[in-house]
Amino acid sequence: MLRSTTDLLGAEVVHLLEVEVGGQVMRFATEAVEIETAAGDTLVYLEGLGELELGTSFDGSSDAAIEVELDSDVAWSTVIAQHVRVERAPATIRRWVDGVLEDAEVLLTGRVAGLNYGEQGEPVSFAVVRQLRSSSREIPPIGATIDSTTWPSRAGTYETDEKVLGVPYPVVFGTPGNIGGEIVPATEAMLVEKDTAVLFPSSRLLIAGHRVVAATVTIFDTTDEGLIVSNSATVVHEQDAVGRWCALVDPEAAGFATVDHGRSWYVGWDGVAFSGGRPGGITGAGDLVEYLIRTFTSTRLDAGRFAAVRELLNAYRIDLAVVGARVTVDELLAEVLPLLPVEPRQGADGLWFRPRRVVASAADVVARLDADVGAVDRASPIRWESGDVVNEVTIEYAGERGSGRMLRRLTVGARGGGSPDALDPGLPGTDARVVGSYRARLSQQLFGEVLPLLISAPSVYDPATAARIARDAIEQRALPRRAVGYTGGPEYLALQEGDVVILNDSAVGLADVYAEVRDAVAGGPTVGIPLLLLDDPVMLERLAG
Repeated sequence: MLRSTTDLLGAEVVHLLEVEVGGQVMRFATEAVEIETAAGDTLVYLEGLGELELGTSFDGSSDAAIEVELDSDVAWSTVIAQHVRVERAPATIRRWVDGVLEDAEVLLTGRVAGLNYGEQGEPVSFAVVRQLRSSSREIPPIGATIDSTTWPSRAGTYETDEKVLGVPYPVVFGTPGNIGGEIVPATEAMLVEKDTAVLFPSSRLLIAGHRVVAATVTIFDTTDEGLIVSNSATVVHEQDAVGRWCALVDPEAAGFATVDHGRSWYVGWDGVAFSGGRPGGITGAGDLVEYLIRTFTSTRLDAGRFAAVRELLNAYRIDLAVVGARVTVDELLAEVLPLLPVEPRQGADGLWFRPRRVVASAADVVARLDADVGAVDRASPIRWESGDVVNEVTIEYAGERGSGRMLRRLTVGARGGGSPDALDPGLPGTDARVVGSYRARLSQQLFGEVLPLLISAPSVYDPATAARIARDAIEQRALPRRAVGYTGGPEYLALQEGDVVILNDSAVGLADVYAEVRDAVAGGPTVGIPLLLLDDPVMLERLAG
């Protein structure tokens, strides 16, 4: 249970460790304690657990781990000699102040890893590790493949194009190929049935290995170089020979005069592809990320914290397609997450995403840290973080399937430049692909040079989303930020990573500055509180100028 700063004020924090060995739970603590459970049982925790250096969350891109050292009378070598398994044994670390065991905050539940032990009396060390993902399934599943089982010839009348045999079914999210209403080729269509009948021929192009929301799509025949033919086609849903629902179109009914084996067919999605059980389908990045994690991985998602960022993420449209190959969900997320204004983190309740905050307001504040009254003490110098400054961002987006080209680009930077006749004229103000940014201009003046960044986003077709991604990079990286560390009492263990506080420390010129908690780290009698100052860097540069 998460305690408030009032609950923890002046309290003594005890860390608890439970390890299940040979069917028995062994209990240790940073001091000997007896704790009752809600059921009325009394649990004895032996002294011997060393002080833990730990925080409230972990990097969400890797496994969560807490290093543990035990100095107790347990003869671990004897236990292991009796063939009792300790490595990979279930383990839990809690933070307890008072009350019953159920009131203690669970910091990590995982398994023992990397056990180091010797003879009786020697300290034991290991890590308690919770894997971020124990499995990540591939998309599409192995059975979703075009072959003689899924699309057999029907009485010799229908034939499958040999070039698509063995190819996985397409899986499509969003509206690939729809660039603000302009439709371009984006995903392959596969000729799974070619009708050889002379009269009233009817063929089938497979456009998705699942049901889709779109009632019509635009089909492109790109076989003949320099002559792309496109027509609108009505989507139908039919089952393949093993019962899997697929989305298909009839190219002949759509008006294509030539439907032969070996031709190159593509789809531009007028409407939404994958439904995901939603009436309008999955369109926002938040819904997409949640669907992928919950459906195809064993990762536990922190439902409450994810709900807090879902609306933010759904403002970004990601038009993702898996065509002609199988990929893991980890690979898909590695493509999507870097485009979004969040960072994956792990907490006690699972994976969550911390927004990359630029500014804050009074409504965001959860606590006040006041060094002037001795509530906290500064533990580090104030440092400027300017190592990854970027002040001109170009995003290339709207990937054209088949050619690999990016069909659109947008630059956010400082408008203006040299002569239009020059090789490097800067960013002309008349170019609609260039968006001006005051932060970018201020950054270029401050650093005396253009520090560019190129973002490639083939799965983005929405111009507004492309603009958001580029602006995010400028907002977050054009100007340096300040960071500082403080220490305080146990009451600050109630702070969570991502919380906003008001910091007051007149000795270093900080008067009621907004700051974001990067973590709340317990170790020894004090709590370390690393902070990122959220004072507006634009205003700081104006004042400095």
